[in-house]
Amino acid sequence: MMDKVSDSMKRVFSEYGFSRQKIDKLSATDRLFADLGIYGEDFLAFEKCLKEVFGDNIPAVEHLVPSEFSVAGHLFSYSFFLPILRKLIKGPDITVARLEETIHR
Repeated sequence: MMDKVSDSMKRVFSEYGFSRQKIDKLSATDRLFADLGIYGEDFLAFEKCLKEVFGDNIPAVEHLVPSEFSVAGHLFSYSFFLPILRKLIKGPDITVARLEETIHR
């Protein structure tokens, strides 16, 4: 599998608010939660951007990332401990490439 992120996915991340610098560093193997910090309510905003780029008929994908509850269920202030929580939280996580494959099915 190539490590390059498609132009369509780059547009999604741009719509979501990632800087050009962050988009240029994206890898197809980056995971939405563990590497990019997208989960829960943030993922709902991200999913809206997916629909803007790929259309409203994309398959449901919210089950592919952790929910707010799986993160907030930990006793830490997750803004400070988010890098640690990303390693501790077990659950779904999906790469950028796998997400795009799922959308195109």
